[in-house]
Amino acid sequence: MLGAAALTCALGLGACAPEASSPTERPGGAGGEGSGGGGGGEAVDQVPPTVVSISPEDGATGVAPREPIVIAFSEPMNEALGTVRIEPGDGVLRANAGSWSADWTTLTLAPSAPLPSGATVTLTVDVDFEDRAGNAMSAPYTARFRTKDVAAPYVVAATPTEGAALVPIATEEITITFSEPMDPAAGELVAGGDLVLGEKRWDELTVRYAVSGLEDDRNYALSLEGFRDLDGNPLDGAVFLADGNLDFTTGVDSTPPHVVIAAPAEGSSDAAAHLTGAVEITFSEPMDTTAGEATLSGDARLVPLPMAWSPDRLRLSLDVAGLLRDGAAYSVLLAGLLDQNGNPLDPAPHLEDGALDFTTGRDTSKPYAAASYPAEGDQRVYPTEIYDSDSIVSERKRLRVTFSEPMDPSVTQARLINTTSGAGRALSGTWAPDSLSIELTVLPSDGADHPLDEDAFYALDLRTFRDAAGNTLDTSHPYLGNGILNFKTVASDAGLNHTCQHTLFGPFESVSATAAPDGAPSTSATHTEFTIDLPSSGGEPTGYTRVSAPGGGTRVFYFNQLVPFALYDTAAMAALPLTVRQAPDACPGITHYAEATLAADVWHHARFGPVSSPPLKMVIEPR
Repeated sequence: MLGAAALTCALGLGACAPEASSPTERPGGAGGEGSGGGGGGEAVDQVPPTVVSISPEDGATGVAPREPIVIAFSEPMNEALGTVRIEPGDGVLRANAGSWSADWTTLTLAPSAPLPSGATVTLTVDVDFEDRAGNAMSAPYTARFRTKDVAAPYVVAATPTEGAALVPIATEEITITFSEPMDPAAGELVAGGDLVLGEKRWDELTVRYAVSGLEDDRNYALSLEGFRDLDGNPLDGAVFLADGNLDFTTGVDSTPPHVVIAAPAEGSSDAAAHLTGAVEITFSEPMDTTAGEATLSGDARLVPLPMAWSPDRLRLSLDVAGLLRDGAAYSVLLAGLLDQNGNPLDPAPHLEDGALDFTTGRDTSKPYAAASYPAEGDQRVYPTEIYDSDSIVSERKRLRVTFSEPMDPSVTQARLINTTSGAGRALSGTWAPDSLSIELTVLPSDGADHPLDEDAFYALDLRTFRDAAGNTLDTSHPYLGNGILNFKTVASDAGLNHTCQHTLFGPFESVSATAAPDGAPSTSATHTEFTIDLPSSGGEPTGYTRVSAPGGGTRVFYFNQLVPFALYDTAAMAALPLTVRQAPDACPGITHYAEATLAADVWHHARFGPVSSPPLKMVIEPR
């Protein structure tokens, strides 16, 4: 192969330098120097070559991402052999793709793409380099240096997210998460109109602002001005935000709240006066705990009742201890109650007249199903649940029903009918201690793949149940109507079922994520449940790991909770397209998943968080 200088000479385009011997020639060959006619020749070279210098040198900082790599060897080398590995970066560079000096001692390599910005790069000169006598290097040569950060930071997540609609006006905080550590003294979020933002607070890569003054059905555009990273690179507003603004729209909450369940139940006639110390009322949505009043009407008197709300503002407890007597009719009058957005209580779905009416004495009111899993009419019920039965992978499906009042715990069976095939069987259940809920377990039939058939319609007949006083189920209540719970199954996912086994039996591995991408641990292993410890530094837990896919391909990331998740290709410095989705109810250890296609032999940074329920657990499976 002609080098550049030789080619120039051969074409007559320049002066011809004295011709150097080919690097692939070996001394002492036939007719060559050292073949002497009948006497001794030159001594054979058996000394391995070494690297005498390299640029960028070991420990260098601020290296330009496009700076060439220059390696000086101790003697002339074979230009056709040798590889240089760069991590992270181009991967493998070959000696024959570089430029050699005229004496074959210095190799200059230019990576095909810029090295990662602001990264610690490891450069390894492998032992497959040989001198012209065929001696290979005795050991690899390694140098580490850090490239200059020239990449602009960008937004990777926000709450509310970019372009969000129907954002609640009760939102109390705006958060923006960046792709790298930022200068905490630089940048501000600028809002127009009557929107009030609190002081800027930093939590690792996330900036937080308290917010108030959001109004119904409004478009908002919050401008990110002056943000820059620790190296002074200004924010790239085109990534994620498109126009440099965080845009979202608030919704209009016009749905009135209503009562979903009460104890004593509406219309009940068996409330035990001596046992009823409090009236409990549960609402359909969080309520305004400062609005409204409750009054007990009965025995020809009106008694204001103190109101105690649960932390989630869904349940109201009214103290009636000592106010009830046997055989009397009472009403709890509810006036002025509002949800958190100011919508007044709608009494119709449960109370009808706006009051909770009940009578102490014998119970003649019929119970009804107030809630269930699956929900009535659910069309996407997963046909199985993977669980650990004495260290054996097993399958079951648990069905749960909650009733309006305590039931007779001696009745434990209900009939399940596959209305697609016509097959039916009796299920046995277990009651909760308060006798309000029963759990019915479905096991696989002989020869069946799963507890429930795939893509089949089912009917669970609950009409055998009765309350503690012997009243049978109300088959006219709006939730079930006929006392039968109807649902439909979907197809089973073999990959998901397989992943559930790893959440139960491992293998298991624990890693500590880093607050920034540099130095992040690897979580590349498939078929392994990782427990990921996310750093918090006093804020919400977030962190980074690294992921690679030898040979490339699609990977499915399964999680034990809903978690903001992003993947970045470190070579292209770009976020991979993915969406975190809710997983079917295949096992308790998996609630959400995301799917992404990874490039071959490239490290990807994975960012997790913030999470609300540490620890975060993850299993990666090839698709």
